[in-house]
Amino acid sequence: MSRFPHEVVGASWDSIIFELPSHRRLQRIPTREPLRGTRALTEELFAASADAEDFVARLLTGPEHSVAP
Repeated sequence: MSRFPHEVVGASWDSIIFELPSHRRLQRIPTREPLRGTRALTEELFAASADAEDFVARLLTGPEHSVAP
């Protein structure tokens, strides 16, 4: 939430909800195992993501599908 404060509109133990400029609807990302979100497992994803759009794309489809130029 601290990385993308303007795009995260909701968060709970079971999901994070993003409002992204390129999407008409809110993007709900389920967090099936929230305790697995350790720094060791997520640091590379956050570092490689240029913005919230890129972060969500990488999270949902993998690093080869980023939206950043």
